[in-house]
Amino acid sequence: MMKRRHLIELHDCSWFPQSARNCVTHYLQFLMERFQPYRAVFPLLFQALEGSNKFVILDLCSGGGGPAFSLQQVLQERGLSYRVCLSDKYPNKAVWARLINESGGKIFTYNEPLDCLVNGEAPKGFRTMFTAAHHFVPAEARQILAQAISSENGIGIFEVTERSITACLRTIPICLFMFLAVPFLRPFSMRHIFWTYIAPLAPFSVLWDGVVSNLRTYNPQELRTLAEDAVAGRQPGATAFSWDSGVINSHFGARITYLIGTPCRG
Repeated sequence: MMKRRHLIELHDCSWFPQSARNCVTHYLQFLMERFQPYRAVFPLLFQALEGSNKFVILDLCSGGGGPAFSLQQVLQERGLSYRVCLSDKYPNKAVWARLINESGGKIFTYNEPLDCLVNGEAPKGFRTMFTAAHHFVPAEARQILAQAISSENGIGIFEVTERSITACLRTIPICLFMFLAVPFLRPFSMRHIFWTYIAPLAPFSVLWDGVVSNLRTYNPQELRTLAEDAVAGRQPGATAFSWDSGVINSHFGARITYLIGTPCRG
């Protein structure tokens, strides 16, 4: 497997224009809603939720919402009464408002910017990170896991990115498809048009950040090691956690890497 490289993702940078960032996260949300690659791991997530006494799923680093809408739909289909709370350091409030409306309030948001490295004020609940863990260097990832452990919240990390040549090449059609898709994103935004066709910073970011995301992605063993390191640093007498990691095949050749940690009860 390729060596992990933590290069810079453009839309993570503080100098990146917020309206261009919104265009990027809105487009990625559009892809998640249309192709739903994470449905393959929902059964694993639901199994983890069965042993949880939480009734909120706190999604960290939600961007434009990720798979939250399809997740909420499947939760309802299964009769599970969980609500999904979106949070992000750079919240895309326009897209979130649509998701809240279309979900009938089953999706809600932490409206203030939430840095998941300093999330003491965040709602309690089972934590999820979809296509997000790779944004953090190992020390930060261990910190996120340690916070979930210390607060006795379960956590699920899911990555559709992968350190492989194939995954990196897959970002090219994803970038090109953006030029076709942007006019159909709802709510419509002239700023999206500007950042896609006039000053095409958004599609360039999708291409560059897509490749970098793949190069940054942790494999299952690396995620398991981060979890073990986080557990080793917990306070004496803290609740023990059970961990599961691996890879699940999704459609269109995508592979989902996952790490799930749940508190041991009883």
